[in-house]
Amino acid sequence: MEYGPVPAEQVRKWIGEGRADVQTRARGEESGDWKPLSDFPEFAGALAGRQAVAPVAPPRIGAADAERLAAAMISRDYAVDIGDCFSRSWNLVKDNFWLLVGATALVFVVRAGLGFFPVLGIPTNVILGFALQGGLCLLFLKRLR
Repeated sequence: MEYGPVPAEQVRKWIGEGRADVQTRARGEESGDWKPLSDFPEFAGALAGRQAVAPVAPPRIGAADAERLAAAMISRDYAVDIGDCFSRSWNLVKDNFWLLVGATALVFVVRAGLGFFPVLGIPTNVILGFALQGGLCLLFLKRLR
């Protein structure tokens, strides 16, 4: 899961809570490379004496907590930077060109091929199309993250 950008104080708090450790991967604002927190000198003091911990499943939340969490998320201020969106999408395609083009072409060919069957082609194309399109979106999201 990806969080951020967050200030260094928040990362130190996560280290103190045990949510982050020496193996937790992060990237600095000036760098696009993901590195373990142990590679960041600014967290050396917070990480001193800490070992890697096994991942723990997040606590389950009840309906009341879910409503409160949803209200808090909706109330947050969020700004969309169109230039950043285009920049990230270009980097995504540039870094994974053949994989993304190949997967998109495969989905296109399968959906186009199903259109040639007169009776079963259209309903199958609709049903299978949702699964194929969902898989393609999942591929793009995983590559982005």
